[in-house]
Amino acid sequence: MTAALVARDLRVRFHLHDAVVNAVTGVSFTLEHGSTLAIVGESGSGKSITCLTLMSLLPHTAEVSGSVLLDDGRDVLAMSEAEVRHVRGKDIALIYQDPMAALNPVRTIGSQIREPLRIHMGMTRRAANTRAVELLAMVGIPSPERHLKSYPHEFSGGMLQRTVIAMALACNPKVLLADEPTTALDVSIQAQILELLKRLSEDLGISLLLVSHNMSVVAGLADEIAVMVPLMLYCEPSCVGVALVEIAETSLPACGSERQ
Repeated sequence: MTAALVARDLRVRFHLHDAVVNAVTGVSFTLEHGSTLAIVGESGSGKSITCLTLMSLLPHTAEVSGSVLLDDGRDVLAMSEAEVRHVRGKDIALIYQDPMAALNPVRTIGSQIREPLRIHMGMTRRAANTRAVELLAMVGIPSPERHLKSYPHEFSGGMLQRTVIAMALACNPKVLLADEPTTALDVSIQAQILELLKRLSEDLGISLLLVSHNMSVVAGLADEIAVMVPLMLYCEPSCVGVALVEIAETSLPACGSERQ
């Protein structure tokens, strides 16, 4: 059986005015169907850039090489922008680190959840609205039908995080990327969000890539763990003793800069 997502030798360089910044250097891993892979590392090690690379969301200043293969063999990095738009949200979805920045402050929660349903699933407005209510209920938002008319600033941090999880799940993606989904949340809410991700990934059969800077956050959730640091990528045993994550070691700087 093919893997849900395979990254091979991902390298990202940003060309700035007077320097080249190596953000990711030689990252490779395999995410199996129905499994949870955690990438743990300190700030600046390239975790979030790796997530954006997997979604092909980097700006034009980025030079990207390597491959990101879906389970049907398609390479995300080889797709045109028009092709990759049909992949984002439908085949692979991202839970952003800052939900307030990911949501449009002048649009209602309902309109933002309905949008991918209408674009990717071809639903009518009524069907998309019904599905949006189901999604909000699934992630634990109380009175979901009433909250469809709410704006992001009316939600608490925990409710915002649940909302972006609902948006990511809207089109039933096979792979879900969670980029530090518990950042800026208090400990009790962090536990609720992590439990929610675990339950949803198991119930829906989603392959989950969980990014964090905190090993304790992912310890009880991940099947496999990889550790990223600025100067080296290390292969680490899973904390639950499942397997080793295939990660390419490199001595090149992942976050340093070199003068042109």
